[in-house]
Amino acid sequence: MVAAKTAPELRHNAVGLGPVIFQSLTVVAPAAGVATALPLATSYAGGATVLAIIFAIVVTGLMAITISQLARHLPSSGGLYTYVAHGLGPQAGFIVGWGVIGAYASTGTYFWGYFGILCRDELSTVWSGTPSWLWAPIAVISGLLVWFLLERGISVSARVGAAMGMFEIAVIVGLALTLIVKAGHHNTADVFSPHTGNPHGLSAVFTAMVYTILAFIGFEAAAPLGEEARNPRRAVPIAVLTSVAVGGVVYVVAYYAATVFIGPSHMLDFINSNGGNPWGGLGTAGWGAAGILIILVLLNSLLACANGAGNSGSRMLFSLGRVGGLPSSFANIDRKRGTPYFAIRVISVSGIIIAVGLGFIIGGPLNVFAVYATAITILFVVGYMLVAVSCIRYSIREPEKSGNFLLRYVVPACAFLVFVPVLLASLGIPFLGLAIAPITGVGRAGIWLAVAWLALGCIYAAWLTKVQPEAMRRITTVFEKDQPATERQPLQDP
Repeated sequence: MVAAKTAPELRHNAVGLGPVIFQSLTVVAPAAGVATALPLATSYAGGATVLAIIFAIVVTGLMAITISQLARHLPSSGGLYTYVAHGLGPQAGFIVGWGVIGAYASTGTYFWGYFGILCRDELSTVWSGTPSWLWAPIAVISGLLVWFLLERGISVSARVGAAMGMFEIAVIVGLALTLIVKAGHHNTADVFSPHTGNPHGLSAVFTAMVYTILAFIGFEAAAPLGEEARNPRRAVPIAVLTSVAVGGVVYVVAYYAATVFIGPSHMLDFINSNGGNPWGGLGTAGWGAAGILIILVLLNSLLACANGAGNSGSRMLFSLGRVGGLPSSFANIDRKRGTPYFAIRVISVSGIIIAVGLGFIIGGPLNVFAVYATAITILFVVGYMLVAVSCIRYSIREPEKSGNFLLRYVVPACAFLVFVPVLLASLGIPFLGLAIAPITGVGRAGIWLAVAWLALGCIYAAWLTKVQPEAMRRITTVFEKDQPATERQPLQDP
């Protein structure tokens, strides 16, 4: 079956290897992960947070290897949903796409309010009359700034993201090394024990992994650049693997430094230190007045992450719109810049409106962050697990492309298995005799948000299959350079 020759396409060969790597790395957002997701992990794992980070490196590393195997064969702006569609069928692919797009689109929602609070609090140090509501207009301005950047085109936004990413990594690692030196004889290997600084041991470490994995989410964000990258079959796998490795090193060094500097016994309350801005306090402790750099680099990281997530989410929306899985408006392309402008505008406008509106409704941006942090983790974990199964199924169905048995079968199976306890932990469900500490507070609403979003996706997929079966079948389409209109037949059960 051949797709229409007039099907809209993204601009091929628009970005090289460096920007593609930083597309993933800026969505991982090392500085933002250090200052936002990982402090949530400390409230469970305490002084053992470094161990929870190491576990997350192993888990996400296995998944990065799995995704890299599929990216070599299926370069597509559909990213994860294309992989699942070719392994488990178009319906499963659509549901994964629905979940992952919802997660990418929510990045601005849970970052903009936090961005506004950081700026407001810094202003309050020099202006005593700073109104409490000032976070809202700042959030809107930050969202508009990223929107502007996204519409400039992938070449511009990816290169800006690369520069921002290099800056944040240099500053965070520099501060961490300073804190390690200042800790002196307090440096210790105890931080690698599950019972250090928390009363629940390994069970608390597993719960903390909900948030340590959240800090890595985005490592796969290069995948939707499969049509715009130069040599995507090489560039995307390198980007996915590099982002996990670099992000993991930054996180381990940063949280080892924080733990030995303030003491493992104080890490359970780390998130509340310095008025809820722990890394701002560590910046001052390490560098004095120059510690303001930590606030600047965090703001930089939030913008870079939202920019990268907007790139990935808009490409996936475009891809589904192009094949008919979503309204065709999502496939509209700015011919001058090669950007899916309608998809970008939907993500940008909805993110700004929900971030500000929900911030006022549920008691502030920090509550919005807690809700969406939980929901996004669950959506990605479900997607990752289905990708792992898809890799195995794809290898069975296309044995001539299977390659290394270990990489195409064993690694995906291990990736799936290790994500099972993470998913259960995110839902607060006990396993293996561990008394898993449940997600508490407003974060629990994120569980229901994720479940509701996936349920809505399942309903829509069922409707689409019945009313527009041809559109559902086209979800397996892969648009490649030199083969812009080639469509694979949906894979059938043997």
